Amino acid sequence: MDVFDILDRLVAFPSVAGKPNGDIAGWIEAYLAGHGARVTVLPGPEGDRSNLFATIGPADVPGYILSGHMDVDGQRHRGSAGSRCGLRPADR
Repeated sequence: MDVFDILDRLVAFPSVAGKPNGDIAGWIEAYLAGHGARVTVLPGPEGDRSNLFATIGPADVPGYILSGHMDVDGQRHRGSAGSRCGLRPADR
């Protein structure tokens, strides 16, 4: 799986802001854990959304924090019920 495959998979999740994000959080958790990361999923106060924290490398060595979000642009998900977002061929 290359970077484009990963990005295509991530933007394909219907992870619109304000909606449940368990599917994408679970995929990220499994992917990172499969590559040796220690992953914690913390439920948000809404009850249907989560935050995800992953640690890579030894715990006793200072590191860096990368912060992001799991929701995508809701405009791209407003098509038909069966529509799917993803990378366009021009994005590759």
